[in-house]
Amino acid sequence: KPAVDGNWSPWSFWSSCDVTCASGVQFRNRSCDNPPPAGSGANCTGLSDDFQVCNTSQLCPVNGSWSAWGPWTGCDVTCGAGSQTRTRLCDNPAPSNGGLFCSGAAQDFQSCTRALCPVNGNWSAWSLWSACNASCGVGYQTRNRTCDNPEPLNGGANCTGTAQDVQECDFLPPCAVDGGWSPWTPWSNCSETCGNGVRNRTRSCDNPPPQHGGANCTGDANQSETCGIDLSCYVDGEWSLW
Repeated sequence: KPAVDGNWSPWSFWSSCDVTCASGVQFRNRSCDNPPPAGSGANCTGLSDDFQVCNTSQLCPVNGSWSAWGPWTGCDVTCGAGSQTRTRLCDNPAPSNGGLFCSGAAQDFQSCTRALCPVNGNWSAWSLWSACNASCGVGYQTRNRTCDNPEPLNGGANCTGTAQDVQECDFLPPCAVDGGWSPWTPWSNCSETCGNGVRNRTRSCDNPPPQHGGANCTGDANQSETCGIDLSCYVDGEWSLW
């Protein structure tokens, strides 16, 4: 057979890029069959496979990933039950080129407890008014309340104001006033200047006078007693009958 050196066929078309985004590789090949070597002919020289870097115009999407959690904040209350938070960022890496945002919460919460809060006292509702402490004249009635709505706790302030309220009763009738005697007047002069006579003195039921159905004074308004001096009266002489 005559010697025929081998010769390469034309290169095939480039294969598709092996990635859909960013940098990849594509391949082509050829065969030593144009013609193939025969007899003592030489093989084709060079490579049967070729590759090149391929770049698409689309950057690959990068899904976001969380950073480490930040420190806990201080408790959000100064007393009682509260909460504190910590945060993290979706920047390790940040999502780009249409990549997904991090899944989960960017903020975390936990409860925290401080000293008990002071509770200021507050008044209960007023009670009903009590019965009047008098049935006539001037009287009073009261009502009360207590500092228990709520009661002061943990150093909280007491209620301000009074726990009792007082008012004058309305529409009481005047009280009955019994009459009382005035002092006796001085004794009058004796009705006689010699021998036995009478003298008088009086008093009035006006200290105070009876009012509003009160009782009259008991006893006498006038008083008399005998009076005289140790002096016999002169008796003029008078003739007897003949």
